[in-house]
Amino acid sequence: MAVKRYYAKSDNTITNAFEENLTTRGTGSNMGASDILEVFSIFAQANSSSAEEARALIKFNATASTNSITADRTAGVIPASGSVSFYLRMFNAKHGQTLPKNFTMDISAITGSWDEGTGLDMEGYKDKDDSNWTNRLPSTAWATTGGDYYTDASSSFTASFTSGVEDIEVDITTLVEQWANSAGNVLGSKNDEGVGVFVSSVYSGESRSYYTKKFFARGTEFHFKKPYIEARWDSATKDDRGTFFFSSSLATAAENLNTLYFYNYFRGQLRNIPSIGTGNIYLSIYSGSADDSAPFGSRLELVPDGTHVRSASNALTTVVTGGYVSTGIYSASFATTGTQTTLYDV
Repeated sequence: MAVKRYYAKSDNTITNAFEENLTTRGTGSNMGASDILEVFSIFAQANSSSAEEARALIKFNATASTNSITADRTAGVIPASGSVSFYLRMFNAKHGQTLPKNFTMDISAITGSWDEGTGLDMEGYKDKDDSNWTNRLPSTAWATTGGDYYTDASSSFTASFTSGVEDIEVDITTLVEQWANSAGNVLGSKNDEGVGVFVSSVYSGESRSYYTKKFFARGTEFHFKKPYIEARWDSATKDDRGTFFFSSSLATAAENLNTLYFYNYFRGQLRNIPSIGTGNIYLSIYSGSADDSAPFGSRLELVPDGTHVRSASNALTTVVTGGYVSTGIYSASFATTGTQTTLYDV
């Protein structure tokens, strides 16, 4: 499996928690420069019915002109839609405060642009900047305090926590493909504004607290703990062994070709065959013995195409000309007809 990581380019914690006086809410506070992201829900701290929350906002490099998901897809670095999955990865940051257990967090796409800000204070909420609980940009408020989020299934995800120390690893492929506006994407497209991470409403609405869950932010000194989107795909180079087809007039010449790979290992390492190097390699095909356990009889006649199998006039329709792929790896392609159920390559 191959992976490619896209690290967060903006993140912030926003909150409506009370400041130290338990009277004034820190709705204008900003923690965009902090090396920690915090998510919590607090009940009845200021009075018997008060509720406070903190939410994490994270934006990734999904659609920039360079070093992004769309740019890498255009360049062939990652596969096309349908052949790759995208996972949100966030990593638990240990701390000495109470850790919530047995709850879920919602991960939802943000609908509008927002600023990261330069605040650091995660205790007294004294650093004021945009974005925050009320504003997403300078002098521009969220439509709903606490952030504006999509609620459709393709943009909304859930992460579960049992002990509370778990990391987040959630498949958000449907959302990333909308950010990338992939061809043929039946889910449509969305602007890349990142995601919000917050305690699910079914828990934040309870008469109890879920305080406090912390993650490493993009500013952490621990590089591999930074939040990122991880693209994952099967990068194995596979041949057609086990899925051969006899030639058909309903298929094109290229579609009728079956390909085999040969791997030359020496003490666990791929290496070129000394007498071949990067030159041609030759392949013959046989039918099986009486018990169909080994090659038997004469080499089978194959379908000549002038490239992989020479013409009949050269009497070489039993030999496939293959070639060098990379160090220690060779391949050969050919079309075949017949009634055999098992073929053996030599």
